[in-house]
Amino acid sequence: MNQLPDWLTAACDRLRSRDTEPWDADEDMGDEFLRTTTTGELVTAFFNNADTRAAHVQLSWLLMFAARRALPCWQLYCDTTEPIDTVSAIRDWLVDDKPSDWSKFTLPAKPSNRGVRIVDCRECDTGCVADAAALAARFIAEGDPICAVCALSDADAAFDQSPLGSHGDYRKWFIEVALPAAHGLRELTADEQTAFQNYKVDDVIEQRATMPDNRTLAQRAIGFWTRKRRLPR
Repeated sequence: MNQLPDWLTAACDRLRSRDTEPWDADEDMGDEFLRTTTTGELVTAFFNNADTRAAHVQLSWLLMFAARRALPCWQLYCDTTEPIDTVSAIRDWLVDDKPSDWSKFTLPAKPSNRGVRIVDCRECDTGCVADAAALAARFIAEGDPICAVCALSDADAAFDQSPLGSHGDYRKWFIEVALPAAHGLRELTADEQTAFQNYKVDDVIEQRATMPDNRTLAQRAIGFWTRKRRLPR
């Protein structure tokens, strides 16, 4: 592995020092505050140490890596492919320089399964994946660093909210694998894509297929709370 420049080594050290902290960043927080967040400082470091075009491409690789890593958090509950398609379009643009109509990818998908919207707690992690992918596409199309700041935060938050977060060290992978490759403008190997990951995507999809549909889950929840209200005090 090539030695990282001092500024990126320092950025990685800052990320490690905040490993137990949330990496929250949301567009509603305002641009000035967002630049002070963990992912905001990282994005700023890229732009401060390369010309705008180079930083844009490096960060595009990083956002694609992060969103792609988070896709299983979507696939665990959702049977639609919008974020997957977005990540695929971004990769095609990076690898083959294929032009794309980014307007098709910049709106976050609505989590659903078997034609029914997901509106319970599963909307948190799946929604973060959808946001991470859409914001990555917006960053490529618009070049707004705030999109990159929030996209990286959303990918991280997906694992914070998902059951899969306890089956793979996302932040270790992000710092040790994704960041160096993105800086070097190269695709990850198959082993690098799944490094520090203790599950297989095929198993995640198979598990989704065995889950009750959303209507059944909602009915179970209603039944539970109805019974609870009937319990004697």
